[in-house]
Amino acid sequence: PPGCSVTGLTLPIFEYTHADGCSITGGYVYRGAAFPRMQGLYFYGDYCNGRIWALTRSGAAWQNSLLLDTSINISSFGEDESGNLYVASHNSGAIFRLVDTAPAPSPTPTPTPAEIKFELASATATEAQGSIQIKVVRTGDSAGEFVVNYSTADGSASERKDYTTAQGTLRFAPGEASKSFDVLITSDETDEADETVALSLSQVIGGVTFQTGTATLTILDDDTATSVTNPIDRSDFFVRQHYRDFLNREADAGGLAFWTNGIESCGADNSCRFVKRIDTSAAFFLSIEFQETGFLVYRVHKAAFGEMPRFREFLADTQNISRGVVVGVGDWQAQLERNKQAFVNEFVTRPSFAARYTTGQTPSGYVNALNLGAGGALSQTERDDLVRRLSEGTETRATALRVFAEDDDFERAELNRAFVLMQYFGYLRRNPDDAPDTDFRGFDFWLGKLNTNNGDFRGAQMVEAFITSIEYRDRFR
Repeated sequence: PPGCSVTGLTLPIFEYTHADGCSITGGYVYRGAAFPRMQGLYFYGDYCNGRIWALTRSGAAWQNSLLLDTSINISSFGEDESGNLYVASHNSGAIFRLVDTAPAPSPTPTPTPAEIKFELASATATEAQGSIQIKVVRTGDSAGEFVVNYSTADGSASERKDYTTAQGTLRFAPGEASKSFDVLITSDETDEADETVALSLSQVIGGVTFQTGTATLTILDDDTATSVTNPIDRSDFFVRQHYRDFLNREADAGGLAFWTNGIESCGADNSCRFVKRIDTSAAFFLSIEFQETGFLVYRVHKAAFGEMPRFREFLADTQNISRGVVVGVGDWQAQLERNKQAFVNEFVTRPSFAARYTTGQTPSGYVNALNLGAGGALSQTERDDLVRRLSEGTETRATALRVFAEDDDFERAELNRAFVLMQYFGYLRRNPDDAPDTDFRGFDFWLGKLNTNNGDFRGAQMVEAFITSIEYRDRFR
């Protein structure tokens, strides 16, 4: 009222007219845990109209909300030791608890952690099947993407005689629950006991864990007697094995028939058959499919490190880059390009590459270092142009590496060396200096012969020497 001092008084934070109520009944602040939405609200009511309000502070202002319109004459509020609030009715003497009747929000479920495993801990296949598809499955949260490496290893079975080594990487996209890889099985026409292959998963990247990182493949022998002849002498077996050893896949029907018929067209002429087998064998190395997969892998390693790849790393990279590619079938070119991009992008992230080519290296330093590894494949003009594109961001470290690997001059310079190396990798399934060799003298001998004959494998007698060698022929006995 006029003339009254307000000094020392706290002015009302909310007020309403007598038309809305007659008697404010003060309440309590809710501090319980049962109803989170009520936390911190000050509840009060009116005796006359039975309404209950809640006050809450927002910054410097107060907000008032009408919560309930009851018929009870509110006489007082109360609180228990758990922070629950109560209101008493003057008329009936009843006590009511204040609760939040709105449904509690459903908690966001915590995703089940993602795990990967082999679908089967134990798989079986007969020799006659020729191959078996091994499935790797993801359980739990499937929202993310991840990669995992797979590999085979000898149990009682031998990778040179009984199956083709499988090594590579499976890439799971978001939502993908399973991926598969093939293990190729050799029907060696030998009566023997069942044999086993160890399957393993390793080096997973992407926030998943191993549920089961190992499994066993059992190869069931289906031969009732051992053949008196070596199966590699049969044209169809010979051709099928080349698809496996050089292209890392089962033969397609058309290709198998074409190359087999080429040898069989000689009839009983053994000289003709011998020459046809040599030419057929060399054709797999010289094929578009191998040149664009295995030979490219060789060139990437050589350009990056200045030395040839080793058998295991070559095999894993080649199987990755050739996955799903059969020249002339479907969108093989698009699939091959996707594989190439994935390969070089991953290659430049490897610790061995990062240690040699540090991230702080200038574009010029990076290009010059690659050119050194590639034996000076690029001219100064080509190097300058590549440095410019790297500096502008139109090239990356990965694409620049690919520029070197796919350079025509570099490809021609490395063709003979790669041809000889593939005699060891393809036919003998080992490095040139692995047992029974102890150094590179055998490799150097054949490279010298091939160079002397200007790359003519017939004149060098190289292919015929490997396919008739005891070491090669013993793989199939």
